[in-house]
Amino acid sequence: MFALFGLTGQSIYNRLDDAHTRSVLAAAAADTAPDQPSSSFLSRLAASKYSPVKVLSDAEYESILRERLLAVDAEIALVDEKIERLKAQGVEREKRKDEKEMGSGPK
Repeated sequence: MFALFGLTGQSIYNRLDDAHTRSVLAAAAADTAPDQPSSSFLSRLAASKYSPVKVLSDAEYESILRERLLAVDAEIALVDEKIERLKAQGVEREKRKDEKEMGSGPK
């Protein structure tokens, strides 16, 4: 089994190496620099329309983070309002409780 994996890996490497050697020889014959791949395999994979991931520029990433931060700030504001409302309800209950105690005190 391992021999098959080794054979497959070596044959793939040999084909890629042959292609690279041919491009280097062709560039040397034409007195130009060898062709450099325009993008890596991972960047081509990420740019594919079937890929679930997307390559983001710094500006796009910053924009996404700002939107998320705005959403978190909005949630914090809502929670703060709810806390204030509950505090006000607690104070109101204490007042009513004190009034009841005062009104039904010893006679």
